[in-house]
Amino acid sequence: MSRLPTTPITVFHGLLLGAVAAALTTGLLRLILGHWPPPLTACLTTNAVIYCTSWLINFRRIRQQQRLKALYDQPAHGEGT
Repeated sequence: MSRLPTTPITVFHGLLLGAVAAALTTGLLRLILGHWPPPLTACLTTNAVIYCTSWLINFRRIRQQQRLKALYDQPAHGEGT
């Protein structure tokens, strides 16, 4: 799988997405627990959310690529045997 080139905008984009995920996760923990979570708990939970989301996105991308490859590898209608 090819990786995107690292440019200042992609680094900023990653940091921005991480900050949004941290804010959302910390807010959800606040609603669930009824008080602000300790910083380490918020950090670990946020990293887990980011990791799981990244894994799911990559999994969906791989499945989509496999479906497209299977679609293009099929012979066209009326072609071949």
